[in-house]
Formats: sequence, structure tokens, C-alpha cells
Amino acid sequence: MPGKAARLLARGITPAEARQVLMEARAAEDATEIRSHVMSDTGASAKPSFEINPAIKAVEKLTANGRS
Repeated sequence: MPGKAARLLARGITPAEARQVLMEARAAEDATEIRSHVMSDTGASAKPSFEINPAIKAVEKLTANGRS
């Protein structure tokens, strides 16, 4: 809202007051409240596999080469 900010400052209000007015205007533009709920039956259910994990493979490779 650069145009609104310039007009507010030109009217002589402080930057803090302009910021407050702009924040209120921005909030009024999109007053939709965001609600987020994680449902108990959703999400990842796969079990981690250590056989294909790249970090585990790297450690195994290092330890197989005599490093610890």
C-alpha cells in the first residue's frame, strides 16, 4: 500500500500511526480467519526404512571403510 502510506505521511501523521492505519486496512481487506486442524486419520503413515535412508547408508559406508 505504498500510495496510501505516502498520502498518510503527507497528512502529517507519524510513521507509527501510518503503520497502524495500514495494518488495520490490510486486515479489513481480507478478514477471512484461517483455521487449521490436523485430523487424526490424515498424514503420513509410512514407517521409515533404514535400508533406503541416505544418511544411514553414508554412515554405513564410512564405517565400512574403517572410519568411525
